[in-house]
Amino acid sequence: MNVPVDPCGRPDVFDLDLTTTSWKRLRKWLALKCDSEDDGKDVDISFLLQHFGSLPRTMLTLYKAISGGIDWDNAVLVLSSVGGWMEYIFSAYVFFTVFCCLNIVTGIFVDNAKALKVADEEAMHHEAMKERQKWITEVAELFSKISVEKDAKLTKDDFVYHVTNSDRINTCFYHLGINTETTNTDELWELFDIDDSGCIDQDEFAIGIKQFHGVARSIDLFKLRKEVREILKQLNKIMAEGRRALVTGWSQGPHSEHLLVGSDAMSAAYLAQLGIPFGGTPVVLRPPEESLQEASKVSKSASATSQAKAAAAPTSPSGKEGPPDGRNFLEKWIEADLAPQGRCHKQKVLTRFPPEPNGYLHIGHAKSIMINFGLAHKYGGECNLRFDDTNPDTEETEYVEAIQEDVAWVCQALEMEKVKKGGKPWKNEPVYASDYFQQMYDFAIDLIKHGKAYVDSQTPEEVQKNRGGGANNLPGVDSAYRNRSVEENLKLFREMQEGKHAEGSMLLRAKIDMKHPNMNMRDPPMYRIRFSHHHRSGDQWKVYPIYDFAHGNEDAIEGVTHSICTLEFENHRALYDWFLDNCTIVPSRPYQKEFARLEVQGAVTSKRKLLRLVKEGHVTGWDDPRLLTIRGIRRRGVRPQGIKRMADGVGVSDRNSTTPFEFVEECWREDLEPISKRRLAVLDPLEVEIIDYEKEELIEGITDLPEQSASSQPSCARTLSFSKKIFIEQSDYQENPPEGYFRLGAIGSEVKLRHSYVIKLVEVVKDSSGRVVKLKCSHDSSTRDVMPADRKPKVIHWVNAKDCLDAEVRLINPLFLPMPDPVPEGKDFLSYINPEAMVRCKAKVEKALSNCVLEDRFQFERLGYFAPDYDCFTEPKKLSFNRVVPLKESADKKKIEGKGTASRKEEQQKQMAEKERLMKIPPQEFFKSERGDEFSAYDAEGVPTHDKEGNPLPKSSIKKLAKDLEKQKKLHESWKASK
Repeated sequence: MNVPVDPCGRPDVFDLDLTTTSWKRLRKWLALKCDSEDDGKDVDISFLLQHFGSLPRTMLTLYKAISGGIDWDNAVLVLSSVGGWMEYIFSAYVFFTVFCCLNIVTGIFVDNAKALKVADEEAMHHEAMKERQKWITEVAELFSKISVEKDAKLTKDDFVYHVTNSDRINTCFYHLGINTETTNTDELWELFDIDDSGCIDQDEFAIGIKQFHGVARSIDLFKLRKEVREILKQLNKIMAEGRRALVTGWSQGPHSEHLLVGSDAMSAAYLAQLGIPFGGTPVVLRPPEESLQEASKVSKSASATSQAKAAAAPTSPSGKEGPPDGRNFLEKWIEADLAPQGRCHKQKVLTRFPPEPNGYLHIGHAKSIMINFGLAHKYGGECNLRFDDTNPDTEETEYVEAIQEDVAWVCQALEMEKVKKGGKPWKNEPVYASDYFQQMYDFAIDLIKHGKAYVDSQTPEEVQKNRGGGANNLPGVDSAYRNRSVEENLKLFREMQEGKHAEGSMLLRAKIDMKHPNMNMRDPPMYRIRFSHHHRSGDQWKVYPIYDFAHGNEDAIEGVTHSICTLEFENHRALYDWFLDNCTIVPSRPYQKEFARLEVQGAVTSKRKLLRLVKEGHVTGWDDPRLLTIRGIRRRGVRPQGIKRMADGVGVSDRNSTTPFEFVEECWREDLEPISKRRLAVLDPLEVEIIDYEKEELIEGITDLPEQSASSQPSCARTLSFSKKIFIEQSDYQENPPEGYFRLGAIGSEVKLRHSYVIKLVEVVKDSSGRVVKLKCSHDSSTRDVMPADRKPKVIHWVNAKDCLDAEVRLINPLFLPMPDPVPEGKDFLSYINPEAMVRCKAKVEKALSNCVLEDRFQFERLGYFAPDYDCFTEPKKLSFNRVVPLKESADKKKIEGKGTASRKEEQQKQMAEKERLMKIPPQEFFKSERGDEFSAYDAEGVPTHDKEGNPLPKSSIKKLAKDLEKQKKLHESWKASK
């Protein structure tokens, strides 16, 4: 169609400089378009949609023109009806383009009341994703090429075939943190968006990868963008059929919460299913001509903000703008508090790490240590190490000392100046909850005096029964003792402390609301009676504070500015705030935020389970290298820098997810690769006699690291000896080699010895039982320092039999085999201990390893990364090495590694069988049958609403569960359709 001339005489209003074109000018043009309705013909909007589909300028520029300038640090925008239906289309499309494609709006508010909260830029520009961009590009290009070869008709079956059979595609997915052998191919297929030409949209794929790993927060951007594309297709289809489409903005009126496309609707409830939460205080940005003064203020604010950002942003050597903002939500919270007008302006940040001294720390604690100490260090503050010793029954001094040592070791990775100078990473000395017992007791007295706490004499069974909850979240029942007088409560509480009442006979409870929907707010206990001996205060106290009461009070006493907890405390935050807001004598007012703790696939971190493993002798102690305790991974050989790399790679999120152990191993591997000294070790020795070699010689100038030079760095070089007899790996010879095996097999086969000669198999020597005990080979004397020009034999490692050392090399594998959840009746977690979790090899190693020190890390060539065990340095000394992490091994080496030998086909068959089993489960019964022990109540569709203790689930958890149920519905429907 011919594009009408706009009122200002320009042939196409969208060719105008939008930074100088007013909204009024655009509105007049749109009004002309709407007037064309009078002839009864619908307007073809395809040109408009096509233009925006290939917009040569950013929608940010357009929106700055429309709004008169937006403060993008605090941006909110209200879309409302200004003219005819054409403008609705325009405003709706702009809304979705900015919201879904550029992800630059901090908040978009609906009806001046409801808010759509957008995932922050950290979700879209995560540091780990930037490092993986080359793999995203390669995967997209590989499948685009395959799709083009299929005439742009890449099917799911084609996709599964290539994922199953292409090593290169598997390698790419591996670097993206996806194990294709264990991941459902349906999930992988959903990551791709293929256009009409058969090409993969890399931006869509990148977002899909983030969604797959649970990096994006609050909103399913990937799914929403697909929905917007469908809406636009429907608009053009409706126009082509000669029908009129009504697309409303979010404005007041009969369609105030709907975007209507023909008869279809996208409601606020639907958007909520995509993960968009509602809430917040709205701010209206008015068009410039309606409120020039307001727009001017906003424009100045935006200008000042952008100038400040430009001044502070790092620039590249070329002078271009630095990388996108990669701050996580905790960093943004702290920076907002430290800014002028912020809550903590001109204050020093104070965080805290508050372990209970009733066990050893594990890998999950390592992330929390990195966050609490790392954020304090980043913002020039400090972090308290606080021992939450409020339970005298389980705490021991042994744990206190171990925790201090573990925290100090992990924090070495933060490069803190005071640690470099021999100090500890925490502020002053460690602090204890027991230091504040008197102050917290006084806080409790204050609440009693103000009628906000009472002594309850119900039995424990009555207290539990009267809390309510359960499947229907029944309201609680007030205790008969709830209305005791202040005087009686004070008297009874003092008697509790004096030991005049038996354990379990009384509780001090907060008087809040027994009908509160949050179970934690139903008159929670504050103090209980305990006559146990405390490891620090002795027998002074007979009443001990409950953690929920102690937590916020400890923060307030210490002056903590930012109390950072894991997500299980999200429902407890209301109680944290209530205690601080209702006690009149707390010295400060801290605030709490929660992050998702580290959950590693297959890791057992329960203190109860770890204690059983140690006490029952399934492991050698808390520092057994098979355990994922901090002591265990330290002995294993992981460095603090490897833990930091892992924590940085996982990132900081407010949504729980499970991290594959392969990703953890990759982080450790990336830390060790550049610093590990290269050494030769043979784990399963097979003797080789070189029959035509009689002399002995030294091979000099072998450097510790590949990039080093022996001439310029002689201290980094070593000498290897070579003689007639050497040892190689048993696996480097196979009597009946499979196809594709290029090491020693048939007589006449060759290999190149690392740093030495090419040898050729001449004879195989066997013992009386037929077992191969020795190989006899010849050597090519011209190949010591070079690869032969006419052939390229495989390179293998070896050690000299004359001066090599005996050593025990321990191959550390996962402690547990895959464990079903829940564990079947009649079994417990110990039934799944991996018998090959530690494979002990009687190895032969080069003599240079005799001088190793505890801090050394080695790459045993072709084998993996290893560290000296403590046994090397304690009497009686024994040369021992633990494998920290393997190399990326080929399939023929898996047996000795204890990894099993299941083929990809077998794994896929298992996955298919599991999928067929799940398909038959009706959606309403899915969570009840598969995870029934986790929940106590469900809605009409079968989505869990309450945990096993009757507490309401967080909205974020319910949304995630609803998405899982939606997948189950589709799975079940496909099964029904196939019957």
